[in-house]
Amino acid sequence: MRIAYASAFEPRAYQSESPHCERTTKSTNRLTQGFWPSVDSVVRAQGWAKHGTLMTRKKQATSGAAHAASGPYLGFGLQPVRLMRNLLDAPPGAIALIEHDDDVSVHRADGSVLLEQTKSALASEPASDYAVDLWKALANWAKHMASEQAPAGAVTFRYYVTPVKTGQLVQRMHHAWDDPSVEAVLEAIDALPVDPSDGPKWHAHVRTFRAAPKATRALIVRHFEYLTEADPTTSILGGLSNYMDAFTADHMAKLLLGHVKATTDALLRQRQRGQIAVDAFRQYTQQALSRVRAPALVTTGTPSQAAIAATLDESPRFLQQLDLIDASPRQRIDSVTHFLQAEADLTAWAAAGRLLDGDTETWSRTLLALHESTELTVRIENSGVPEKHRGMLVYLKCCKGSADFGNQRAADYFLHGSLHRLADGLAIGWHPDYQTLL
Repeated sequence: MRIAYASAFEPRAYQSESPHCERTTKSTNRLTQGFWPSVDSVVRAQGWAKHGTLMTRKKQATSGAAHAASGPYLGFGLQPVRLMRNLLDAPPGAIALIEHDDDVSVHRADGSVLLEQTKSALASEPASDYAVDLWKALANWAKHMASEQAPAGAVTFRYYVTPVKTGQLVQRMHHAWDDPSVEAVLEAIDALPVDPSDGPKWHAHVRTFRAAPKATRALIVRHFEYLTEADPTTSILGGLSNYMDAFTADHMAKLLLGHVKATTDALLRQRQRGQIAVDAFRQYTQQALSRVRAPALVTTGTPSQAAIAATLDESPRFLQQLDLIDASPRQRIDSVTHFLQAEADLTAWAAAGRLLDGDTETWSRTLLALHESTELTVRIENSGVPEKHRGMLVYLKCCKGSADFGNQRAADYFLHGSLHRLADGLAIGWHPDYQTLL
């Protein structure tokens, strides 16, 4: 399908027969190390080279083929998704940031910087020639380059839009890589009939951009990149699927997106920069991939009779909790067995690198929620039952529950032992008045 141009931004030597607008990159190719050891061979086999944060055999301005519906990922927000995409592509030593010097940015070890504006076009047209968002981005980049925070190295100005949208100005800027084409875009911008002091909102941003030195405007146009795709997760899932099955790729994408969002959210809440080092992200991803591909977590086995007897003699608080609800001798022995086995497993899994940051905290929150809902249900349904019996009901129902640890269903002994671990720290209890009685 031919794209029709009929405005001041009509390209003078460019026509496209499809919405896939391709050309070579504006900047020099730099092949960077692949994200995983096997990625470089895959990338080279497909004829692609990674340049900074953009894969460039020919730069594809529009990516129209959706890999899958993005519904499961919408809860993460567009910026974390784009931050993760850039983390996957960025070279070693780089740092990716969210809401710092742009919506998303990447600062590379060689001093070069990517500034990316991310726009959702579900109910707007941010790529149109007169879009407020587009002109605001151009104006902000011009002001940024005039500020003390302006990068000293090479800068790429990327305008990202999803789902697929197009506009004549963004296409012309995207394809302006030499002096004549850059000059033609600047002349078209200067020729816009913009009110000198009033007019629509986008006029004010055009005035700001025009007021910047010509060298700054030419720099932005020359290093402007327009990227639009139907689904922001398409390239992520497509890249991961090169070296794992689709189900594993989907699971990995959600796991990594959750990590990216949780990490940056925590930093921003603490009024710190929402940044993630590429090297740290790669280490986390390699650990996550190893765990996803690994077989079920291996248990350390049943503890010795001597260890069980010694713990029974010590009478830790989780046993004292069971005593408050008249637990049987068999229940006490089982609780010690499961407690010791769960503790040994956690230690072994951590030493083997099978645990990811936040695994144990997430597991504890899961069990706290299980206990809270169970205790509330028992209290409502058995208000007239003696407290010891109510406590035993809470204990039995919690032990019959189920939950996932990491990406696997936790074994019964591990769930039971973990509950006793929380009970030992008095985070939960069985008897309604356990905190007073202990």
